[in-house]
Amino acid sequence: MIAYNKQSLDSLSIQETARKALFDKYIDQAAYDRIIAAHPVSFYMPNIFARVGLYILTWVAVLFAWGLVGLLLFTSINEEEILYGIAFLFAIAGFFMLELFIREKKLFRAGIDDALLLSSCVALTGALHFIYRENGVMIAATVCIVSLLSTARYADRLMASICYISFLAAVFLAMMPEAMAAIPFTLMGISLAGYFACRKMLKSFSLRHYSNIFTIVSILSLCSFYVAGNFYAVKTLAPVVPLPGLFWALTLVTPLVFIYLGLRKKDVILLRSGLIYIAAAVLTVRYFHSVLPLASAMIVAGLVLVALSWWLIRYLKTPKNGFTYEPLAYPSATDKLNISGLIISQTFGGTHQPSGGDVQFGGGSGGGGGASGDY
Repeated sequence: MIAYNKQSLDSLSIQETARKALFDKYIDQAAYDRIIAAHPVSFYMPNIFARVGLYILTWVAVLFAWGLVGLLLFTSINEEEILYGIAFLFAIAGFFMLELFIREKKLFRAGIDDALLLSSCVALTGALHFIYRENGVMIAATVCIVSLLSTARYADRLMASICYISFLAAVFLAMMPEAMAAIPFTLMGISLAGYFACRKMLKSFSLRHYSNIFTIVSILSLCSFYVAGNFYAVKTLAPVVPLPGLFWALTLVTPLVFIYLGLRKKDVILLRSGLIYIAAAVLTVRYFHSVLPLASAMIVAGLVLVALSWWLIRYLKTPKNGFTYEPLAYPSATDKLNISGLIISQTFGGTHQPSGGDVQFGGGSGGGGGASGDY
């Protein structure tokens, strides 16, 4: 289903794991060189500056082509309906070029493929918009389906984010205004289901190439859960908030629960999300109940955060209970098992072909700042 070469994707993940292992001095330079030689990657992956430049140039070329064709056609055809046909043809051409570049030029996150994917999805969504222009639910559902198929084919994080957000938008619009009171609870339920489903699928070896997708959707799920239960968001949706005590409790307690679970499970996503949503909770309280002038409140909050950060930096200079101030590339036991597999692979030689099992490569990791885990 995925468009990119799976063997190269596995090799890329192994190389990334090897780089982190070398950084943390779990392996030496000689072992690292043998791993890189045993797992070559055929992708074309320019540096970030070249990638940005290629992305911009591709968009310029696409927009020029759209404008030129539109100008030529509108000189002889003065009907707006022709636009959806043009957009549909451009979408087909864009996806064809994208597949061709991936297969022949081995592009992978090179800027050109990113721009072609986004522009093709925009063109296809625009073409379908002319059919459902009066139906917001169908437009959101169309965006969701297009981005879902693109995510499955190209494992693109932007498409995954658009898919999740458009799905929530479709549910929201479908329930408005008849079931307005149930919208927050429905969105929170969807968010929880999405989070737990993604955390489970992250452990699946067969879905290892989508690990970044599951991570970004997990982050968005936590965000949508908190926003759906935030008192300010509910107040904006409905002037009279049903069960105000419940939503105030969700606003204030949810970040603390995230932090507690993040500390208990050594989960960076939960921990960092909880810290961010504490700030959102404080702003929500400040909006409805002004205790201090804004300038004074910001000064006090800044002093407290600086003092807390200084104390944590000093306290965690020596790692305690799995937490440390130092940035770690591989802080968890699972990651160390990955490194052991790499050492065995390069010691016995040959090209390692992932065939399933417990060891997974890739997906990213986060460390330092107080915790460790996938991020």
